[in-house]
Amino acid sequence: MERIAAVESPFDFVASYWTIAGDARLRLRGGTDYSSLDLRERIETASASGYRGIGFHSRDLQHWSDRYAAADVRRLLDDNGIGYVELEILREWFVTGPAREESDRTRRELLAIASELPIDHIKVGSSFGPHRWPTEHIAEEFATLCAEFAQLGTRVGLEPVAVASIRTPAEALEVIDRAGAANGGLILDTPGMRELALWDADAGLEQSFADLEALASTCRFSDCRHEGEPGCAVLAAVAGGALAADRLEAWQKLEREARHLERRVDALARAEERRRWKVIGKSVGRHMEAKYGRGGS
Repeated sequence: MERIAAVESPFDFVASYWTIAGDARLRLRGGTDYSSLDLRERIETASASGYRGIGFHSRDLQHWSDRYAAADVRRLLDDNGIGYVELEILREWFVTGPAREESDRTRRELLAIASELPIDHIKVGSSFGPHRWPTEHIAEEFATLCAEFAQLGTRVGLEPVAVASIRTPAEALEVIDRAGAANGGLILDTPGMRELALWDADAGLEQSFADLEALASTCRFSDCRHEGEPGCAVLAAVAGGALAADRLEAWQKLEREARHLERRVDALARAEERRRWKVIGKSVGRHMEAKYGRGGS
């Protein structure tokens, strides 16, 4: 199929999926990953708000595919001046076992979407859990992944997450450099993207420290901070040797960092929401003036 040419110059704003997905919730948090907001409405609103790029989630596109075929989505993008498209997300692409099988199914879905829509890049994460995979192995898998999407003219962006296998930009860059793929690059999450940064972090904490989460659920008090409260099952496990003290310390540190970031993000999200609606208001005002004249007469 004919592909829309990629835009060379950078965009001022790209409406990533979780920015405009409304009430959508991550499947990792018990949600479905898809939005109840109409796909056409999101594309038109992003364009009217000044965005020239947009983000999609593969499960969201599948959810709306009965109403909007690939050709319809392409037409909506063209009609609204959207020339830059991000697609997410692929995780567990270098692991083994059932998690890899599920990842491979998602991988095939992303490839199929990229063959029909003008996807500029896909976003990939890493994996949650305590196992640390060798960097060389991850780099080899990343090179293979990039090669598959390069055939479609699609780039691959690797995003580090603090509680995942690839935790820092430095670790992600090492994987990218070793892979040596021309279409491989780095994606850094920015403050204000709560759905990506904090929800993923919470899911990672729950999975990486599942043993502590289970212990914490048996504490006498539901709001136990595990810092000396009576009836604390976590501290009892440490005292009895069933739980390493440094593991508890690491868990508490990540919890504190996540809550600090959450407070900061909430403030930034409110400011971003005010800015977004200000832009929308100005856009609607210009539209109404052009249609009806100044004063609405």
